[in-house]
Amino acid sequence: MIKELKQRNLFHLKHFKLYEDRLYYKNKALFSSFELEIPFENLTNHVIYQKSSKPILWLFTGFFFIVFVTKTYYIFIDTDFDLGIYLAVIALLAITYTGATLGQKDVMLIKVGNPEFIEIYNKKPDENSVTEFHILLKKASKEFLLNKYVYDKSFSSHQQKQHLSALQEIRIIDDFDLKLITAKINDASSDSPIGFKIP
Repeated sequence: MIKELKQRNLFHLKHFKLYEDRLYYKNKALFSSFELEIPFENLTNHVIYQKSSKPILWLFTGFFFIVFVTKTYYIFIDTDFDLGIYLAVIALLAITYTGATLGQKDVMLIKVGNPEFIEIYNKKPDENSVTEFHILLKKASKEFLLNKYVYDKSFSSHQQKQHLSALQEIRIIDDFDLKLITAKINDASSDSPIGFKIP
């Protein structure tokens, strides 16, 4: 399973790494960067999938590409070819293409404490890698939080159930997990310390 995920989008680098009790998150852009260590307590399974694009920039990119191809053709047949206009078209093509690419996003937003969301590109380096990393992240955080706040024998059954409900609220566990683990807590609390059922 993938415990580390690196993503790049032109000048933007994202790095995620799983530890036993936290998620490491590095976000590095062209002019800014920050690093966070997010404890599993601050993580939720509240996920939003978001797609966005800027069609107008793709339209301009297509237009300048057609002009570029046309101008390139005329280099070989026009004796009065204007090199300045040709270079301007190349520059405009590069600018619109870069803007369209940067404005196009297919991301997974995971709700955390601070910042409000962490943003994971949904298909970088590929969709399978992102899916596998997200599955492992959910599994690791669930196991850690259950072991720390529910299965710890120092908590009473009432406290265990309270913690379990809190984990359900942040979507770390689902309804099936809640019923299953609550039943186990009830069974354990009905046993005496030496294993006899209390009538």
